[in-house]
Amino acid sequence: MQIAKVSFVLLVLSRTGLCPPPPIDVVLDLDGVILLESHQGASSRPEDFVEADGRRYRVAEGAREMVTALAADPRFRLSFFSAQSSKRNVAVLRALQGQGSTRSFFDLAQGRVFSRDHLDRDGRKSLASVLPRSDPGRRVLVDDNLESVARGEERGCLWAWTGDNHTRLARVMGALDAIGEAGQGGTPVPDAIDALMWTGERGERRVRVEMASDGALLDRGLRQMRLARADYAPPKQPNEERAQGDLLAGMPVASKIRLAELRRNGQGWGGDCGVTFTELAGATP
Repeated sequence: MQIAKVSFVLLVLSRTGLCPPPPIDVVLDLDGVILLESHQGASSRPEDFVEADGRRYRVAEGAREMVTALAADPRFRLSFFSAQSSKRNVAVLRALQGQGSTRSFFDLAQGRVFSRDHLDRDGRKSLASVLPRSDPGRRVLVDDNLESVARGEERGCLWAWTGDNHTRLARVMGALDAIGEAGQGGTPVPDAIDALMWTGERGERRVRVEMASDGALLDRGLRQMRLARADYAPPKQPNEERAQGDLLAGMPVASKIRLAELRRNGQGWGGDCGVTFTELAGATP
């Protein structure tokens, strides 16, 4: 009887907005989101790199601030998911420290790390599998590769490949803040992601240009990241990279996936990669 009374009280509180909703599970990819290849970027500061499991990685701009802010935000519950081995993933996360903290990324996520052994039978990342008790409307995978998302869970992925590497994570943080705010009002994460990221019909969806150019979204993310480091400001990006980021935002999804494959193979923006950027972009606005 006592349990029934408590359940009834919680139900009333949740419907009246007096009881906060459960946290949103934010699951961050590692490679391409938190970690970059060691040659990416011009910085030579030791704090911009991490060595783990015999390899050297570049830490993405703003990664420490974003992870620290997310871990401290009661609206979110932080995890990591990488298709690499558990040994590598744990080593990297233990080597990375939060901004202004002695706690590692591993500790900030309270040990919630998913790895190669957690991929589904198609070799994809399924949050329904690794977080079976979570509400599909209250979980988000932040990944730079849409092809790594489990089939049927695409709407729960926030694509972390918009704009340039200097402000990318600040924009991701701004998007997560907006998703968290919407979630406080009961909006499911997939609906919030749709409103933020996508435009057009499902068969020809495009990333909203605002994801790479909206100053308000960037400022929103920076405000959250400055809760971890008050003086944080991303470095200015080269004009060429800014122009590429603007073009990238309006690209059809299939074209961006193809370009991502080319860049992962080391063919980048320049050189003869067998296809022109204009051809990849298609009807770019």
